[in-house]
Amino acid sequence: MLEHLIPVSRKHSIGKVTATIFLPQKMLKPENIFNKLTNNQEFARIYPKRNLIHLHNISINANDNSLNTQTKEKLGFTFENYDERGRLSNVFKLENRSDNQATISFETRTYTTWENFYSSLEHNLKLFSESFPFYIAAISLVYNDNFSWVTDSPIPVREIFRADSELISEKFLNSDSSNSSVLSQTFDESFAYEERVEIAFSNRVKKVTISHHFVKRFDNLELSSDILENNIFRDSYQNAHDINKDVLKDILSDAVLEKIGLKK
Repeated sequence: MLEHLIPVSRKHSIGKVTATIFLPQKMLKPENIFNKLTNNQEFARIYPKRNLIHLHNISINANDNSLNTQTKEKLGFTFENYDERGRLSNVFKLENRSDNQATISFETRTYTTWENFYSSLEHNLKLFSESFPFYIAAISLVYNDNFSWVTDSPIPVREIFRADSELISEKFLNSDSSNSSVLSQTFDESFAYEERVEIAFSNRVKKVTISHHFVKRFDNLELSSDILENNIFRDSYQNAHDINKDVLKDILSDAVLEKIGLKK
């Protein structure tokens, strides 16, 4: 019966993956960084579309109810590329979130393999760090898995999910449409992290979605040029990737795992 359950890709169910680097300070004059990266031939080759992110203030004129928009400052930028069909493929982004935090993120919507994704992430960060070294306070990895149910019959929830998983409740399994969110923290001598798992399905839109958020905070601030040259960065992301696979194996049935290449 699960022939009607279609992963977003023929080989996997990953619709989007986002790796984020948290900086313990804002980046001054992001437009200067934007201009320098734009003039970097390698970065310009990878990302043909580039835009600054602006902070806008919107006010209403009391006399005629018209909207006035004022650009206050530049918060960051995005670099984008597209696949051969013109669909958004990868996004590299810098954004100042507050006076004491900025983020650098790499997102792909055309995921192939973990090795390809991590290689692109590391290459992007090395190009950035060569011109603008930065400190890393934490990292995150977010996987979004998507399935479509392509028939009018109800989604067979008990055939898709494991009833014995601690992340799946009986109420969830008995619903017509439902969502579940679980937040957890793990601490040991070698590794500490936080994760959130969100699981949802809807018989109205015929979709099944799983989102896994992983966050690791470093005990000490790590300089980008140092962390990219040792195993800390790679090992942290590899651990996040492995935990994501474990989550999917915990909540999805063997039949679904076989569909997405996770059942050995």
